Amino acid sequence: MRPAEEEHELVVAAANATEEERMKLTLYRSDNEDFALFRRSAMRQCGELTVALALGNKIPCETLKYFEDWVSDRAGGLGDHFRTFVRSVERATGKTTGLRWPEALEA
Repeated sequence: MRPAEEEHELVVAAANATEEERMKLTLYRSDNEDFALFRRSAMRQCGELTVALALGNKIPCETLKYFEDWVSDRAGGLGDHFRTFVRSVERATGKTTGLRWPEALEA
């Protein structure tokens, strides 16, 4: 069991390393109120994924399902941003989500 300070540092480091990619999702069309629920959901799920991987915990089922749905989205759409975010969290934490998608959809 790690001390809380160490866990905090791990999560902050992962969040800082993925900030640009996360912002592309959580601020998507920020001038459009129609996307407010999407942005709120993306913010929550990005946080859940980042914390889980940073601490080496199991990714919550709801979060995994959320990302599974989005990473399989067509190329040129929001799926590109989700795939980029997932890869950035994996790089930042050195852990894998287990999420896979066809090579043709790589961002």
